[in-house]
Amino acid sequence: MQFFVTNLNAQSFQHKLQAKVPIEFLKADYKVSVDGIELLRKCIDGIKDDLTTFDMMKEYLKDEEEDMYWSEEQLGLIECIGAKPWLMKTAI
Repeated sequence: MQFFVTNLNAQSFQHKLQAKVPIEFLKADYKVSVDGIELLRKCIDGIKDDLTTFDMMKEYLKDEEEDMYWSEEQLGLIECIGAKPWLMKTAI
């Protein structure tokens, strides 16, 4: 659905195919979320008159924001504790 709602193309998701290191994947995924959320907010502004679509888009935006916050939190942990401890923590 993100392809349609945010107008992101396959190149936007290329990191999922190329990222060999989980941390690099996480950084790229975070960037896609940030870009997508910005575009979603612009889309939502244009559909305020269609209440059904507006409500669906708000829920989708909320889900995307939660994903972004999780990625942001993980990147913060990596910065605080380092890559190796984070990788060990996530492997368990």
